[in-house]
Amino acid sequence: MKTLTPLPVILVFASLVATVFPVFATPTSGSISGQVINTSGNPISGALVYSDTNGVVQSQMTTGGDGRYTLNGLQAGARHVVVEHSNYANAHRYNVNVVDGAATQNINFTLTTQMGQLSGRVTNAGQPVANVVVLAGGVQGSGYGFDHTDSNGNFLITKLAPMDYLVNAWLPDDRSMSLEATVYSSQTTNLNFGFSNPLAGGINGRIVIEGSQPATNASVYILPRDGSGTNYAGYSDTNGYYVASSLTPTDYDIHISGVAGYPNLMLGMIPVGSNVITANFNLFKGNGNVIGRVTNSQGQPLAGAKVRVFCWEPNPCTYDETFTDSLGEYSINNMWGGQYIAYADYGSLDGVTKNNISVSGNGTTRIDFAMGGPPALVANSSNVTVMTVGPYGTYRTVFIDVSSGPTVSWSASKPQNVSWLYLGSSGASHQTAGQTGIDVLWLQFHPENVGNGAYSTAITVNSAAASSIQITVTLIRTATGFNIYLPIIKR
Repeated sequence: MKTLTPLPVILVFASLVATVFPVFATPTSGSISGQVINTSGNPISGALVYSDTNGVVQSQMTTGGDGRYTLNGLQAGARHVVVEHSNYANAHRYNVNVVDGAATQNINFTLTTQMGQLSGRVTNAGQPVANVVVLAGGVQGSGYGFDHTDSNGNFLITKLAPMDYLVNAWLPDDRSMSLEATVYSSQTTNLNFGFSNPLAGGINGRIVIEGSQPATNASVYILPRDGSGTNYAGYSDTNGYYVASSLTPTDYDIHISGVAGYPNLMLGMIPVGSNVITANFNLFKGNGNVIGRVTNSQGQPLAGAKVRVFCWEPNPCTYDETFTDSLGEYSINNMWGGQYIAYADYGSLDGVTKNNISVSGNGTTRIDFAMGGPPALVANSSNVTVMTVGPYGTYRTVFIDVSSGPTVSWSASKPQNVSWLYLGSSGASHQTAGQTGIDVLWLQFHPENVGNGAYSTAITVNSAAASSIQITVTLIRTATGFNIYLPIIKR
């Protein structure tokens, strides 16, 4: 009789286990490292640096005397890094790319002691909403902060570096609104969010890369074309899906950005009513490049000028922005072919816009800019149609772009006998001082004061930087509602 040794039995069992229960490789992870310094270039110790996903901290550490940090154990993909210190303004950076088994280095932060605040209130149908997340992120910088509203709907975001911010508020039912605000050093900027009752309209879809790979954590901005609807700002999930619900009925533009190595996309004029629209996006690199040079009126190069190239058609299409180098030159790559608008902006000089630029999808297109002259307010030659169906007393705005250069003061007035249009809430002339960002001229429409028909009036806009200009506002009232025709003013 043979005696069975245990070794073969163990080997057979191990083989069965490997067959029935496959062994998976342990997921690898990456890291992010860098240095935190002040505006004088000195390292900052005691700064808290962390990376979070949807508000959950994944890794954190406090800087030492050399101001350096390393965040380990981070999953691959686009990560969010935040820096906080009791004596400095907060800073952050989105879409820091982490690769499995690799170190992402030189993600450095410069903190400033200049700080301002954002305060305001969040309401829904006029009632305060508690526990709303209000988050502010710098438009062109690293400023960052957030707060939750209290029982009265109030919020206060502190330790914000002076700059322009995009501020988002999310209601518990997932509705959101995005507003722009400028924060100044040692000042508090007020910003209020007023939501209306939920509506059934919405937009959802999926974002993929090269036809199949999910685009995780892509930035999704859904903005009303006429400025009258509900804004949405969010991110795609791990499978590339996004959902924007309870949108006010109007036409929307969808902006997709933040996917490393791929161009930004925009899909325009999406009509939303009480229905839910599906809008999917496939990101791929185009073969079109836009290059050029920005100079002043004497032909000298302008370093640090901002150049934006955004699409007109086809739909969807690509857009991007960059800054010129020390020679005044810039380059924007991976664009799709189509018709584009190019815009250059530099300090106190008046911005230059070039329309109907044909960009080749398989080559290089050159767009040069020569800038000069003081800022001036200019009325767009074409009107913008705003479709409105009640209620009366509806507010609409004329946008005045004062995003560059020194302060521009302006005032507006209208004929006294125009009963269907008020400027501001009092009906008197509306006055404001332009600051960095976007000013608006508030218009309140009262078609109940007139019968059915077409009405037009001229509004005079006075500016210290230019001679007076006139814009025409038109109201067409029908039995079922009314349409508004508004111009655009730019500087």
